[in-house]
Amino acid sequence: MSGARLPDRLAIGCLSAAAILGPLALGGTATWARLGLESAAAAAVAIWSLSGPRPRWLVLLPLGIAVLACLQIVPLPPAVLRLAAPPAAAAWQASEPSVWGSVSINPGATASGIRQLLLGLATAAVVSDLGRIVALRRWLVGSVAVSGLLIWTLGLVFPVDSRERLLLGLFDLKGPIAFWNTPADEPVQTSGTGMHEVVTVGSHEYEMPAWSIGDGFGSYVISNHFAGGIGLTVPLACGFWLLATAGRLPSLVRYTVAVTTLAAAVVTIGWLANSRAGAASMLLAALVFLWLTVEGRAWRLAIGGLVAGYVAFLVLFCVAFFGPWTVVEQVMPQAVTQPLRSLRSDGRVVATRVAGQMLAGSPLLGTGIGTFGDLQPTYLGNVFLLYYAHNDYAQLLAETGLAGGCVAAGLVVMLIARSRRWYRDSTVPDRLLDAGPWAALAGLALHSAFDWNLHVPANAFLAAIGTGLAVSSSHGPRDRAGDTPPLVPNVRASWAPVLLAAACFMAIVLLVRDAVSTAARRQLALAVIAARTEPPAAAAAVVHRLDLALAAGTRAARFDPSDTRLARLLGQAMLHRADRTGDKTTLGMDAANEWFLRAKLACPICRGIPHSVASAGTR
Repeated sequence: MSGARLPDRLAIGCLSAAAILGPLALGGTATWARLGLESAAAAAVAIWSLSGPRPRWLVLLPLGIAVLACLQIVPLPPAVLRLAAPPAAAAWQASEPSVWGSVSINPGATASGIRQLLLGLATAAVVSDLGRIVALRRWLVGSVAVSGLLIWTLGLVFPVDSRERLLLGLFDLKGPIAFWNTPADEPVQTSGTGMHEVVTVGSHEYEMPAWSIGDGFGSYVISNHFAGGIGLTVPLACGFWLLATAGRLPSLVRYTVAVTTLAAAVVTIGWLANSRAGAASMLLAALVFLWLTVEGRAWRLAIGGLVAGYVAFLVLFCVAFFGPWTVVEQVMPQAVTQPLRSLRSDGRVVATRVAGQMLAGSPLLGTGIGTFGDLQPTYLGNVFLLYYAHNDYAQLLAETGLAGGCVAAGLVVMLIARSRRWYRDSTVPDRLLDAGPWAALAGLALHSAFDWNLHVPANAFLAAIGTGLAVSSSHGPRDRAGDTPPLVPNVRASWAPVLLAAACFMAIVLLVRDAVSTAARRQLALAVIAARTEPPAAAAAVVHRLDLALAAGTRAARFDPSDTRLARLLGQAMLHRADRTGDKTTLGMDAANEWFLRAKLACPICRGIPHSVASAGTR
C-alpha cells in the first residue's frame, strides 16, 4: 500500500483487521466481539471523513438515511401518531395514556439499530471511495479472501458437534437449564427462535423467553450463517487467485482451481453444514462469478444461459414458497396442493406472513428497526418465538415501512446501474478482481430471502465491504498512485464530514454503554436462573448472587434508561429476591414493580411483567 496516504491506509487497515477477526470471533455475536467490530468500523469512518475532501454524496448518504430512520424514535402527540402508526399509538396509549409515543414500540432497540445502520452504510461509503485506489483495493480484497479461507478451515476442523455443542471446541452453546434452549444468551447468540417459559414466583408468574441454541459450525453459532460467511468471501478469494496467477499459470489450471474451490464450497455448505438456502446461494454466486470472469464468448454465453435458467428457477421457487396460495389451493387438485402445502409449512413462510401483517398495520414508517422480535408474539402468541423473520426483505419492510422500502429499492437500483456500467466498461485485470464482490452480492441477495445474515454482525460487516467494493469497481479509471490531498481536518470543506465523524465517535461511546448493559443483562439472567433452580438450602448464596447482579444492573440502567430488557430483568431479579427473603417492603415487591413500570414505559408491549396467579384464575 505504498502508493496510498497514511490515513487511507489506517482506515483500510481497521476494516481489513475487522474483516478477518470479526467472523472468527463467533461471527461477531459475542458482546466483546461486536464492540470491537463496530468500533473498528467507526474508527475507519472517522479517519476517512476527516482526512481530506471526500465525495459529498458518500458522506451525506449514510447521514441522510440515519436521520430519516430517527423519525421512528421521535415522540409524537397521540393524534399525529395515530395517523403515522396506528398500532404503535394504541400500544402507547394502553400503557400510559398521557405519554407521547413514537412510531417504534421499542425506541431503545431502534436507536441501537439506527447506529448499526449508520456504521454499515458509512463502511460501504468508505470502501466505495478508497476502493478506487488499486493498492488499497487489493489489500482489502486479500483480507476478505484470507477471512474466507479461515472461516472455511475452522468449519472443516470444527463441524457441528451434535452431542456436546461446543463451538470451536471451547465455547459451550448449551443452555443453563435445558440442553436445547437458553434464557441467558442474547437472541443473536442463538438460533433466533424459541418459546416463552412460564416462571412461577410465590403468588406471581411471568414469561421469560428461552431461545433455542445454535448448532455451531466453525466459528459461527449457526451453520446457516457460516454459509453466509463463505458466500461473502470465497468468490473474492477466487478472484484474487485468478488475478495473482494471470500470466503465470495456464488458463486451464487457473480456472480448474477456481471451479474446484467454488464447487467444494457448495458441497461444504450443503452437505457438512446442511444449509439448503446457503448451498443454493453459493451455487448462484459461483455461476455469476464464472460468467463474469470466464474468457471466450462461447463460454460466457453458455454460463450466462445457466445463470439465467437458474435465476428463473429460483424466482419460481420463491413465488411458490412465499406466494399467497390459500385461495388457489382450494380449487387445485390434491396432487398439486399437497406438495405445495408441504413446501409452505416452513416457519419462514409464517414469519414472512407476520411481517406482512406488521407492514399492513403500520405501512408508512413501519414498527421500528429491531422490533420484529417484540411484536411477533402479538401475532403468533406464545407458542413459538421468532426474534428475526428469517427473511431480511420481509423484516426490512415490517420494521421500516414503505419509506424504508423505497430507500432500499433506490440503493438496489443504484447497484444495478453500477453493475451494468461495470460490466460494459471493465477490462482485465480489474475484471478478475471485481467479479468477486458482484458474485458475493448476488448470492447474498438470494440468501437474504431465507435467513438473517444481515443481522449477524460479522456477515453484515462483510456485506458492507462487498457493497463498497462493488460500487467502487464502476467509478471509472482507477487511481493507481493513491495521489490524494494531504492529511488535514476537512472542517472548512463541508460540515457533513465533521458531523459524520462526530456521529461515529458518539457511536463508539454508546457501543461501550450497550456492551456494559448486555453484560449486566446476562449477569441478571444467570442470577434469576439460579433463583429458579437452586434449592431452598442455597438461599443465602442465591440472594448474594442476586444482589451482585442487581448492583451491576442498576449501575448500567443509570446510563441506559431506554433498555427495556434490562429494566425487566432487574424487576424479575427483585421479585425473586423478595421471594427468597420474604421481603414485601420497598426493598422487595415495591422495588420490583418500579422496574417493571420503567420497562413498560420504555416498551409498551414489553412482555415478562408478572401477574398474580390468583387473579388470573389459574390457582
